[in-house]
Amino acid sequence: MAPPASIHYVEAKARVGRAITRVTTFIKASGEYNNDRANVGKHAKIKQMLVELKDIRRCVNEDIQIMETSVGQGTAPTDVTDNSSSDSLISTFETLFYELAAFADIHKFSLSPVAEMSNSFASSTSQQPGPLGNLSCFQLPKRTFPTFSGIITEFQGFEDLFKSILSHAEEISNVEKFEILKMSLQGEALSLVTHLPLTALNYDSAWEILKSRYGNKRDLARTHFQSLLTNHAVKSNDALSIKTLVTSLLNHTAALDNLGFVTKTWSPLLLYIFEQHLDYELRSRWELTVGDNHAPTLSEFVNFLRQHLRSAEVFSTTRPSSMPPGSLKPKQERGRSGSFQKILTTTTSQSVNVACPMCNESHSI
Repeated sequence: MAPPASIHYVEAKARVGRAITRVTTFIKASGEYNNDRANVGKHAKIKQMLVELKDIRRCVNEDIQIMETSVGQGTAPTDVTDNSSSDSLISTFETLFYELAAFADIHKFSLSPVAEMSNSFASSTSQQPGPLGNLSCFQLPKRTFPTFSGIITEFQGFEDLFKSILSHAEEISNVEKFEILKMSLQGEALSLVTHLPLTALNYDSAWEILKSRYGNKRDLARTHFQSLLTNHAVKSNDALSIKTLVTSLLNHTAALDNLGFVTKTWSPLLLYIFEQHLDYELRSRWELTVGDNHAPTLSEFVNFLRQHLRSAEVFSTTRPSSMPPGSLKPKQERGRSGSFQKILTTTTSQSVNVACPMCNESHSI
């Protein structure tokens, strides 16, 4: 006789119950160690228990997922109509887990056997001469998960780095990975997966949603094309404008190459576009550099800009500060005006009344 369909739910629930009982025993052992820290046996006992803790959590998350799937598929026992039982169990387990995790952090216990092995290796190599013995002198920076807010040009780098970091922690379950993924998303990207419940199955679903929105190569290529075709006013004495053009050209052509395009074959078209951005002096120098070369390449154009960039930077740093426009001219005008008024006043004050020979009135002719 075949077992009932609800057997998977019942067995998963029983395993979670046993895990909670087991972790409760760990809690008791941690209290015993805390009261007698000099006891070597108690130290070794709690150390081994904490190493097993993450594996227990992974199994519990898998069993909770089995219970929730059974409820969703209608294969749970007839008296189970929702996930209230699994929610209660996981809440109890997580409370115990984080209590032990805090205890481990305070007392400097590791929750990972890999970390223990790494520490043992580091301590042993530090005693040895040679290159390996110098490893203990260096401390690698702590890795943090990248964040992604919905900028399409940053999605591929975000996905590669995120999955690369998780590849070094194989013991993390999919539901935990999904939680970390949600914490790494911001803005529009987060809004796309917010509606998904925090379950193991939805981790892959979340990635599919993000890839369909931000992983479309055609949309990504269009973004790079738009950036390439943006007008850049490049002046011969403006180092910043030259840097901006060089950076834009190199970044976006490299990104298009990564998408499978061959941008080196576009040199004539791209050169025609970018030549229009140069001012008269810079364009003249470029034409003199090209000379009789009827097919200059994009790399030659970039090298030309880089060489001219050095002289533009020197010009920017050595140019004397100029006086405000027109600051000298008004001073001269004021001087002339003042002199004129003074002469006029003096002449007027020294004038003598003369009688007109025609009408005998007092006025000058």
